[in-house]
Amino acid sequence: MDSNVILSENGEILKGLKTVQVLSVEIPETVKVIGEGALEYCYAIQSIHIPDSVVEIGDCAFSNCDDLTHVDMSDSVKQIGAYAFSDCYKLMRLDLPGSITEISDGLFCGCSSLQFVDIPKNVTRIGSKAFYGCDELKFILLPPALTVIEDNAFSDCGYLSSVFIPDTVTKIGENAFSGCELIQQIWIRLDNPEAIMIGEDAFEDGVVSDCVLYVPSGTEELYQKHPVFGKFNHIEIEAEEKFMPFLLQQLGLI
Repeated sequence: MDSNVILSENGEILKGLKTVQVLSVEIPETVKVIGEGALEYCYAIQSIHIPDSVVEIGDCAFSNCDDLTHVDMSDSVKQIGAYAFSDCYKLMRLDLPGSITEISDGLFCGCSSLQFVDIPKNVTRIGSKAFYGCDELKFILLPPALTVIEDNAFSDCGYLSSVFIPDTVTKIGENAFSGCELIQQIWIRLDNPEAIMIGEDAFEDGVVSDCVLYVPSGTEELYQKHPVFGKFNHIEIEAEEKFMPFLLQQLGLI
């Protein structure tokens, strides 16, 4: 067992480390919960393997791990707490376990190098400030079960250029995409735009002016009359021959 690890008496909760000046840590197979703030400010850690025994990651568990670049976890993880990976400045990619159903508040807040996150298909909620300040994030494919995008969820994602919104979404919160001035394309699959509750300043004025909003066939007039979507200068019917190459390109498959 790693001598730096501090565990609960029964060995099931990782509570912290004896020193933050470590490059790696071996999490014992007895651990079921990585506790709140357990590895927070372990700024030198570069890679973490989370064993299959872990079912829960607490709030701020890996927050401010400045040099963290790789995290490996399995579908055994069912819950990831708020701000768990916030301010991990060098983290570029994270494949989330397919077992989670929400992206918690502030989960990747301040991860300024994050370029790609595979959001599991069963996620229904993206929390407040979940991706706040993820400057390098360029494309978001929101999952088919998603219903809620909370306030400031993608605020200040400065290089975000493309967003795909499924037909299950019922709420886009205040300032959800504020500060995302470079969005060029929004693909939205909802047949009735009135079914979405949209918060104040959800989209930047510049985006409304320059972005192309792709909508389902037969819904163009509904979107043009909508109090928010109707402000977009460019509303076009989604064309499969445009979307599929676009999607494959964004996923790096062509």
